[in-house]
Amino acid sequence: MRNVFEVMKKIIKWIENHNNLLNLFLTIAAFVVGYLLLKETQIANYTTRETLRFQRESDSANFTYQKKKIQL
Repeated sequence: MRNVFEVMKKIIKWIENHNNLLNLFLTIAAFVVGYLLLKETQIANYTTRETLRFQRESDSANFTYQKKKIQL
């Protein structure tokens, strides 16, 4: 048990000595997570926009939409 406390003390000392490095790592990690969330939101918005567009087309001009679909 004493060894565990010594290791914990060493880890805490290392973190105190490398605080700037740790802050840099956490900052980079936060930016990466933010970027990934932004991309996911943009993809979701695009998918929703496309789904709504297809629904509008099929609701307002169902026959024309089916005709285009058959021609393609």
